[in-house]
Amino acid sequence: VLDRSKLEQDARSLEESLRRRGFYEAALGVPLVTIRSDEAAVVIPSHIGPRYRVVLRGQAPFGRSEIDTVLGLNTERLTATHLRHTLAERVVDFYARHGFTGTSVTVKRYRGKGRVVLMVTVAKGRQLRVAAVSFAGAKHFSRAFLREQLFSYVTEELPGSSLAAPVDSEVVDALEHGESL
Repeated sequence: VLDRSKLEQDARSLEESLRRRGFYEAALGVPLVTIRSDEAAVVIPSHIGPRYRVVLRGQAPFGRSEIDTVLGLNTERLTATHLRHTLAERVVDFYARHGFTGTSVTVKRYRGKGRVVLMVTVAKGRQLRVAAVSFAGAKHFSRAFLREQLFSYVTEELPGSSLAAPVDSEVVDALEHGESL
């Protein structure tokens, strides 16, 4: 039985499965269906590409899984643009968000034994330390209270902490007026 929605979903799942196995260039197009009488012929335009092995160098203090997540190779198709710009920029941004300034990253692709090697080399910059924190415009809470709240969230790294996430204008208004969230 032909179910086009299920067919497209299965093609997307297969593409994701291929990427998890190191086929980072994998791209499956929308299934093309030709109907003849009471039968359907299905053709799925495909580009699988070579199998990759990712080699990380210099990523400490971060683990491989953290950098793999930042690279996003399991979720997005690897393209020439990713190789030239995006991958390195993502890693540099990740280090910057964790206080490292002056980090540089090179991403090189070359043929290895039976697969393609993607070499990601990180030259981390120096890590900045917080010297001062101010809360300009904060009138309803004391600086000591805000500082204590900020650092409790930062040091605990609570999942879902609203202080570490983007804040919308309604949240800001509620905080400014001392309302509970």
